[in-house]
Amino acid sequence: MPTYRPLIIVKNFYLADLQTLQEHSNVKHILEMPYNYVFFEFYDPIFELLYNEDIEIQNKAGKDPELQSKAKQLFGELDRFLQPLYSHPASHDRFGYRFGCIALDFIINKKIYTLKEPGNPKAIEIVETGFTNSTSVQLKVKFKNKANKNQLRYEQVIIDWHEWAKKHFEFDVLGKIEYQNKLSTITIYFPSNFENFMAAIIVMLNDTRKETSIYWLSWDCI
Repeated sequence: MPTYRPLIIVKNFYLADLQTLQEHSNVKHILEMPYNYVFFEFYDPIFELLYNEDIEIQNKAGKDPELQSKAKQLFGELDRFLQPLYSHPASHDRFGYRFGCIALDFIINKKIYTLKEPGNPKAIEIVETGFTNSTSVQLKVKFKNKANKNQLRYEQVIIDWHEWAKKHFEFDVLGKIEYQNKLSTITIYFPSNFENFMAAIIVMLNDTRKETSIYWLSWDCI
């Protein structure tokens, strides 16, 4: 299991201040994605202790008042960046208790991504098959409805994502979209260090799920 560090994806209007986020010392990487999404990594060295795979190290860190105080401070700062999300009416139940506002949690090459949305939204079902050293990925989706408009919207999502991703690195090949009944398959030949770009296509497909009628997604190396 990878060492936990918040890898957050959220709509930009659910962030308090993008400029301040970019300048924060604990924000190690930030990437503006299509459809108004922003990805950022929130990291501090104490995460290596508090969420260590070694239970003995983790337990020892968990009993350290100084580390616990520092962790509380860090997650408080993270919450302040996400205040517009947490202040949304759908982010609380009728008694005023705040939901976790997690639409999706998924892992790509040992990186844990969290998509944040107000409330407890129903998201696409993801079947995580993981990756090896290969960067050739076969992406599959399933449609509830096989209407032509759903397929066209899906194809537009792929085009939007590809045009954006090409600005960051060169693709070897983007395969042809193939259809078999309500299943669609496309092969993407990535360069290295592609996890954030794979995460982008996942959240874009989740974002447009009502327009495409896609309810299921999986990927595998080939």
